[in-house]
Amino acid sequence: MLVFLIALSISASPGSPFQYKWVQLNNGMPVLLIPVKENPVISSTIVMKVGLKYENKEHNGVSHLLEHLMFNGTTKRTQKQLYDDLDRAGCYSNASTGDHYTAYYTLCSKENFAKALEIQSDMIFHSTLPENKVPKEKSIVIQEIQRDKMSPSYEEGALLRHTLFPASSYGMKVLGDADSVKRIPREEILKFYHKYYAPSNAVAVIVGDFNETDVMKTLEDILGKIPAGDVKGVPADVQIPSSKKMEVQKAASLPYSVYYRVFQCARVGSEEFGAQEIGVELLDRGLKQKFSAVDSRISCSTVYTADYGLVEIRARVKDEKTALQFDRELSVYLKNFKVSSADVREIANRMVQETVFSLERPHFFGMLFAPQIAAGLKNPLYPLVVSDKSVGEFIRKLNGECRSLSLLINGREEKQ
Repeated sequence: MLVFLIALSISASPGSPFQYKWVQLNNGMPVLLIPVKENPVISSTIVMKVGLKYENKEHNGVSHLLEHLMFNGTTKRTQKQLYDDLDRAGCYSNASTGDHYTAYYTLCSKENFAKALEIQSDMIFHSTLPENKVPKEKSIVIQEIQRDKMSPSYEEGALLRHTLFPASSYGMKVLGDADSVKRIPREEILKFYHKYYAPSNAVAVIVGDFNETDVMKTLEDILGKIPAGDVKGVPADVQIPSSKKMEVQKAASLPYSVYYRVFQCARVGSEEFGAQEIGVELLDRGLKQKFSAVDSRISCSTVYTADYGLVEIRARVKDEKTALQFDRELSVYLKNFKVSSADVREIANRMVQETVFSLERPHFFGMLFAPQIAAGLKNPLYPLVVSDKSVGEFIRKLNGECRSLSLLINGREEKQ
């Protein structure tokens, strides 16, 4: 007899654009179920809540390197057998690594879902990280790092991270650096893997054309029987520096100068999350209209992990004088910003429509939402519960209540 626990009584109402349900397997692993009947396929995204957050300088890049090594063999399959079995199941498989998560994606026909999930589970929870495969995967990762360094924005991103997180692992790069990746011994990678890869540190997202009773039996038979483990992934209270004076960082190799205003805001699991997301969309639209003369590509965006939430305003500027003037004008603009009820509703509806559209490609939904789910998102329809008042309160908080930092990354002056 199939037995499982309802983890959270969260489910979309009958009038919602799509239905979803959170359940919990017998080993405690939470699962988000989203039935989508339009196409006869099912996607499984398994989100491991581990990434740059748990690294240090000595093994910076280990999370991403581990992601690469996960496709190289398990206790029951060689690398060739893994790929052959995936091919026979007609299964698409991929993965990605971020600051606070590593996600693994599969997509297959609904008839082959059980087989695809068994392969994915074997790969994630029973990998052996063969010693003879480590040099090759290190070489591939180092090539990615070298390509990343060729981008003009590499130094920009490194300086921004170091400024925002001077005493945290978040101040490093997700890819790591070539020296740290070369240094990491296989024993250290194995230790990292066994410490953080357990159902107690994972979330599964199942999207597609399934029957709930059948899919729950499959999930329990394959994932629910794996020992839960005891990973203590307690969120940290990461605080960015705060200053009323604009900070200036020199970037010798950067062929432009760029200004940032960064605000510390609420995290994904908070009641304010939806209001922040819609408020940022409003600000992004307004900034592009108001300050197009400063930078036509000016942007406002959010960054979230389980440990912090940030709002980042970014604009390329000519020099320090221009940056200081823009910094003052931006403060005035935020103080006088008006929230339109019609705009809030339009953005909320558009965000939900985009989510519904992503469900047409179930694995794409997993890719889009893996970072937020790892950071604590429970309601994928969060824009529907946002009020005009809550968006206005979020904008007002940016005017003084939030920790904030203005930063100029001063590169070489752009040629006109």
